[in-house]
Amino acid sequence: MRWVMAVAACLMLSLQATLASTAGGPMVIVYTPTAPDYGEYLGSLIEGDGRFDAEILVLTDSRDFNLMMHHPRVKAAVVGLNSDGNQNIGITLEWFFRKGGGMVGLGFAGSGLATGMASEVVFPIFANAYQNGEFDRDSRAFKLTHLKREEDVISEGLGDFTVSDAKLVLSVDPSSKEFVAREPTSGDYRVLYVDSLVGAPTVVKFQDGGVSVTFAGYAAVDSAGSFGYYGKFADSPEFRALFRNALHWVWTNERKYAESMEFAGGYAVRRQEDEDLRKQAEERERKASTARLIQMMLTISVAGAAVLGIYWVTFVRAP
Repeated sequence: MRWVMAVAACLMLSLQATLASTAGGPMVIVYTPTAPDYGEYLGSLIEGDGRFDAEILVLTDSRDFNLMMHHPRVKAAVVGLNSDGNQNIGITLEWFFRKGGGMVGLGFAGSGLATGMASEVVFPIFANAYQNGEFDRDSRAFKLTHLKREEDVISEGLGDFTVSDAKLVLSVDPSSKEFVAREPTSGDYRVLYVDSLVGAPTVVKFQDGGVSVTFAGYAAVDSAGSFGYYGKFADSPEFRALFRNALHWVWTNERKYAESMEFAGGYAVRRQEDEDLRKQAEERERKASTARLIQMMLTISVAGAAVLGIYWVTFVRAP
């Protein structure tokens, strides 16, 4: 089931409820802040793949995203950004990744302006610029050609391919404006595809605590009249295969979900134990109160009998 939710209060209630219960299966968050239709499309790709048994949550608000990423049932996240505007989600991305989470980034997810340090330690594209693909006059669309660099489970069975795509984010030298290759200083970093124009990475696989696959392209919008419309590459078999395989790889290699569910389950157990102890204390207090009441009644009864006895001896029986 796919949801589109925008009210943070409702999400907070959901989060609080789940912290007390591990009921329900894993979730995948799809975050496409300015392109909800694109997010729904990505969600449909996930739903249509039998390898995923998950609830899919499509979000467009950064506050909701930052909140729900702490939900223990979140097993993986997809972040699709079509501009370099600051999303204020970088800290959340880094936290989720360092906890062992799995993520797929698209477009400007690998841009420093959009996600801060996460563009280096989560989605390691190190992008500080973007370039357009080659303009095809016949189709009146920009085209990006992806050249395969490494055989991998994600790219298995696929070769070089060209797709309609308007923007590719990349790292450039500030002075020369030319592409400069950059890599993380730790972790297992692999470039699966590069673009045909300057050799910039277009698909990157990364593992360093968490796991991620980053697509430097597919910074899509919902407007059908735009060069960046997601429908221009939606039917590309290569994109569909790469996206699904990428998500499946992070899905099967992340380690946060099990740990979070174990912690949440422990929280629920501890909360139930506390509730049981509270009830036991209340029961003991109730019994103690009852015993004190009975003792008081007995004391009053004995005292009353004594008074009556003294009265009888003193005033009734006396000559």
